[in-house]
Amino acid sequence: NRAKSKISFMNEKKINFQSYDGYKLEGTILNAKNEKGAILFVHGIMSSRDELGFHSDYAKYLGENGFSSLRFDYRYHGVNETKLTELSLCGIVNDIEAAFNALKNAVDKKVGSFFIVGTSFGGGLSAFWVDFNNKKEIKKVILNAPVINYENDVLEKNDLIANGMLAEKAQKQLKRKAFVNSSDIHFGRGLINELRY
Repeated sequence: NRAKSKISFMNEKKINFQSYDGYKLEGTILNAKNEKGAILFVHGIMSSRDELGFHSDYAKYLGENGFSSLRFDYRYHGVNETKLTELSLCGIVNDIEAAFNALKNAVDKKVGSFFIVGTSFGGGLSAFWVDFNNKKEIKKVILNAPVINYENDVLEKNDLIANGMLAEKAQKQLKRKAFVNSSDIHFGRGLINELRY
């Protein structure tokens, strides 16, 4: 009975929205009753909005305590899972912006406290988005095992950098296949060129 009574204090549903370039995104909004604040969850690469149950369980716990949330699949992940060769860091940042706007539209207008939880590959990009856009509405940024240096995470740790440039073997692969294989993930030219910035 206790679990049922807690569930009655929140409502969960799927929502759809678009990113800056029109890319269609899907998320799960959890609206708590008597909202104290709202949280945006940003997952890691090769994961999804639920982040292997971590984000979905966290959202339910927070919902039971008066915090609404949105967890969403950024481009090429979750329901839109495809090859990652088209993925870009800028695209993910635009998806975070779109998700934040969707969250703000889904909660009570009186909610003034917003938070962001970024995990792994989505962690550094979440912090970047808050800082770059000077998001004063975000009260706290919570990072779980965040990627901070994307060049290191994608290239250096896999010996794909030499003399400050993409290593020759990676350059050849990029030319031949239009991607670089790093940790069994195929990263395209667009993302490769964003990494150092």
